[in-house]
Amino acid sequence: MVESGLETRIHVATCEDLILLKMQAGRLIDQANCQRLLELNPNLDREYLKLWAGRLKLTSAIDKLEY
Repeated sequence: MVESGLETRIHVATCEDLILLKMQAGRLIDQANCQRLLELNPNLDREYLKLWAGRLKLTSAIDKLEY
């Protein structure tokens, strides 16, 4: 039986979200993970990262990453 009209919304964390979360944690391993995520994903939304880094007061932490 097929039901139409049903919608389920789910929220999925992006790689950018994971970077921001790890930068909030601030541990050295998290910083290293963030650097690697940036290296492996050259097409990340840099504007999104900058926007949310500012909102989360992580601008200086994000600026330290090489990307």
